[in-house]
Amino acid sequence: MSNRAIIENKSRQILFSDHIRKNLVTLFKNGEYQKLLDIIPPIIEKNPNENILWYLKGLSFAKLKNFKDAVTSLKNSIKNKPSKP
Repeated sequence: MSNRAIIENKSRQILFSDHIRKNLVTLFKNGEYQKLLDIIPPIIEKNPNENILWYLKGLSFAKLKNFKDAVTSLKNSIKNKPSKP
């Protein structure tokens, strides 16, 4: 699935899969922070409890020196972190 396909139809159910996670991590590793931030909102909208999404969003904001939004996203990441068994 291409990045464009992810954001193409916001009303469509966007299931968070390992494939999407890997694509987002690759964008982050490649320094494509703004592209990641452009793609991730509809994925978070459909999967608000996936802490990795908030974490990547927060780190991307931090890399772009937008610390206010970084803190907000990272707090959401912590809030949604699954508890250890």
